[in-house]
Amino acid sequence: MVRMGHSANPQVPEIGGRVGGWRSATTIVMVWTIIGILESLKTWLFLGFGGVARSVPELLLLNMPWWYLWAALTPLTILAARRFPLARGTWPRALVAHLMIGTLISAAHLAAAASLMRVVGFRGTFATLGDQIRWLTNTYLIVDLVTYACILAAATAIALRDRLRDEEIRAAQLATRTAQLEAGLSEARLHALERELDPHFLFNTLHTVSGLARQGETRLLRTVLARLADLLRRTMDRSRGHEVPLSDELELLDEYLEIERIRLADRLTVEIVIDPTVIEALVPTFMLQPLAENAVRHGIAPAPDGGTLRIHAAPVNGSLHLSVQNSQHAPGNDIAAWREGVGLGNTRARLVQLYGPDATLDVTRSGPGDVQVTVTMPLRRHNAQPEPDVPGLDQ
Repeated sequence: MVRMGHSANPQVPEIGGRVGGWRSATTIVMVWTIIGILESLKTWLFLGFGGVARSVPELLLLNMPWWYLWAALTPLTILAARRFPLARGTWPRALVAHLMIGTLISAAHLAAAASLMRVVGFRGTFATLGDQIRWLTNTYLIVDLVTYACILAAATAIALRDRLRDEEIRAAQLATRTAQLEAGLSEARLHALERELDPHFLFNTLHTVSGLARQGETRLLRTVLARLADLLRRTMDRSRGHEVPLSDELELLDEYLEIERIRLADRLTVEIVIDPTVIEALVPTFMLQPLAENAVRHGIAPAPDGGTLRIHAAPVNGSLHLSVQNSQHAPGNDIAAWREGVGLGNTRARLVQLYGPDATLDVTRSGPGDVQVTVTMPLRRHNAQPEPDVPGLDQ
């Protein structure tokens, strides 16, 4: 008699995540169909080498009911795996439960298989259905228990995979929410720092306007007010973002320096040297003007003979190196005062918010009467367009 096909190491189906879903059901049927076909071909080859002639359709008729019955019992095995998971701390009790459930499912499978064998005409030498069930039980119970264990292992592995995937998704979602919250907090801090700079500059400029009005300098007053209007329009334009090209900052700086030239006359000299390769490098918006204002206010304006404001920018070791230097330091002014001003303090805080440890701001003496502010930050270019003519570069 031709025994029903089985293998010593049965293949394990890939079981879907939801029992009863059409995708899972289709997957289960397809996997068991493939196993049945392979088992039938194996039996055909085995019998052929032994000199027993059996056709492949006949073997499929005998073998496929066996595997389709397992396809029907697979959802029950998955449910048992979920009801009694082989988890740490509970696996001994779950193992006993699965031994009993596996025996019951295997017994049901063998009884149903014996019935189907008789329906398709494979009665063999067994007079009754009970004799055939007893023979199958004695011969294939261990095989069925192994098959149940394989399905159980596959279901457990898939459940573990799904749980790990869900944990990864939750971790990714949590990381995304955390990053969004941190970004929102950084955004709020940056806006707060930028709002502090506006009134600081505005009050100083209005003081200049007041002085010109008292002196009766109408023409110069109109020029200052026009420059001030341009400056306010630029500084209050929140659509600029937190970073702008260096060329934009130089245009804004030129507006401010025009006001200071009127106020200080020939006591202020400006030197701006910018490496052409960094003209479109991104810098924090409204950064240069507060640094220049500190240099003029603390270094040049108090000096009887004024001084020179020097602004340099160049690439250094893959970073943007930007310096603002005044050539005079007023008597009685300590260099520590530079570090405590609104302009420097906010610029340093904004660099930390935007670039973290990749940016630095240092205040040093560059000579007997000179103070220099040096900013180093990541070099990132805005675009590769031709370099524009930047006001102030030829001064």
